[in-house]
Amino acid sequence: MPLKDFIKKNFNFFHHLATGYSAIAINIIIFAFLTPYMLDTLGSEQYGIWQLVSNISMFFSMGSLGLSSAFYIEFARSKDDNEKSLKLINTVFFTYLMVGLISFIAYIFLLINFNRFFIINANYVMQAKFAFTFSYFAFLVIFIFGFLDLIIFLHNKITTRNIVEIFKICANGLGSIVLIALGFDIVAIAFLSLLTTILQIVFYYFKAIKLQTFHLSFLYFDFEYLKKLYKSGFYFFIYSVSALIIFNTDNIIISHFMGAEYVSLYAIIFRFVTISEKFIFVITSVKMPKVSQFIAQLKYSSVLDMYKKAWLVTLALSILVALVMSVFGLDILHLWLGDKYKFDIGLIWIFSILVVIHSLSNVTGWFLGSLNLIKNQSLISAVEVFSNLILSVILYQKYGLRGIALGTLISHIVVGSWYPGIYLLKQLKLKSAEIHS
Repeated sequence: MPLKDFIKKNFNFFHHLATGYSAIAINIIIFAFLTPYMLDTLGSEQYGIWQLVSNISMFFSMGSLGLSSAFYIEFARSKDDNEKSLKLINTVFFTYLMVGLISFIAYIFLLINFNRFFIINANYVMQAKFAFTFSYFAFLVIFIFGFLDLIIFLHNKITTRNIVEIFKICANGLGSIVLIALGFDIVAIAFLSLLTTILQIVFYYFKAIKLQTFHLSFLYFDFEYLKKLYKSGFYFFIYSVSALIIFNTDNIIISHFMGAEYVSLYAIIFRFVTISEKFIFVITSVKMPKVSQFIAQLKYSSVLDMYKKAWLVTLALSILVALVMSVFGLDILHLWLGDKYKFDIGLIWIFSILVVIHSLSNVTGWFLGSLNLIKNQSLISAVEVFSNLILSVILYQKYGLRGIALGTLISHIVVGSWYPGIYLLKQLKLKSAEIHS
């Protein structure tokens, strides 16, 4: 095939990929300047509090009850049917609205007892509570209106989402640097994040309503439909809650045992993992709408081919990232932040291995979710939660921060990483054979 025709055929893939990587690159650049600036200007205590409140806010998403994944699958099937899509959108929206109101009680309880649950310097308790408040309301906006993002995504407007994300990253990152330079602290940064989130959702609303005709009215809320969605979403709920606990409780454990300052040291190194996984997962994510089409058309052999390609590409990229992290990670940190912070090379090595194992698990998990085959993986993830918490606490007693990281790595390798891939391959081969028989 001539190069011109190849580019034309894959044009959407290329510009989705380009904007996706641009968002990640800009995020890395801004993060590279913002992190040392925050540490040097505000101190490791405030930086650790910022990481802590961000992690706590993530836990409120457990209220989704797995409906976002169920919405993804259901909307892919019904987006061309106005009546079904209208009922689906309103049922999910008003469910999230009610759950969001309930979560407000948990927010108030945490706010009152914040300094009792976590070791925080008395001078920063009020800043921590205000930062937590703004962070919570930013979560609430995204939580209630998250269906807008999925509508845009499933209409294959990935570039639009990426460009909006780039603007949000720039506004948050550059705005935070300006606020700190003017003498503001993490409270102002959290407020800025809330403001940009609101603007993002407003844009998403007007964009989504052009792509999918709908309006929000409680008249279209259907409780029986909700029960059907919840039945499908129950295992997604278990899986998403497990993932949250597994990869976001480390900072909470550290803040409880060691204090917010140590959260900073741990979170900075773990940031290598989160940024790397975003970089790796871009290639798979741009193909997601196409995979959903294959599933709707019962083309399971095509889904299997795409999974194998995605898995191999992810393996190659994650190994490359792991090698760079393990060999140059400490040098990068010292070059980036200077020598006044003591980072543990052992943590870097542990996270290098985690990048490979968890990146592959992410690919498998997404394909299982798209096929609505999440039951087994959700149960395995629930077991992994307990093994992770127990191992992290036990190993912390002997190895400190390394022990907490090892608890996460060992539990994921032994419990959560290997079976889902075997199960997915088996199911795709069976479904493909059934279609062709």
